[in-house]
Amino acid sequence: MVTVSPQRYRIVQGMTRPVLLVSLTRAGGAIDLTDVISVTLWVGDEFDLIVDGQQMDVVDPVGGTVSYGFISSEVAEAGRYKCQIQLDFDDGRTERNYFSIDFVIAEGRYAV
Repeated sequence: MVTVSPQRYRIVQGMTRPVLLVSLTRAGGAIDLTDVISVTLWVGDEFDLIVDGQQMDVVDPVGGTVSYGFISSEVAEAGRYKCQIQLDFDDGRTERNYFSIDFVIAEGRYAV
């Protein structure tokens, strides 16, 4: 089973920072992403997607770390969301993972 860190991510409504930085692990060790050709992100709730199949950047392939910088329209609505990350490997394998990151877009000027 793939797990992620952090388990909580907060951003202020309409802001584009901080960047979502995710470490992917399996059985306590980092997932090696050196054979991954793309990492795709979906973020949404039970009704809508706020990020619909956007490419993430691989920050540390051996350490299993990926990132995504939001555009302001993606974080325009305050609320709680879940993430999906898909890994596409150079040998044709695809692995889609569903995560329960406590993803919160906070109203106002400060995320609490």
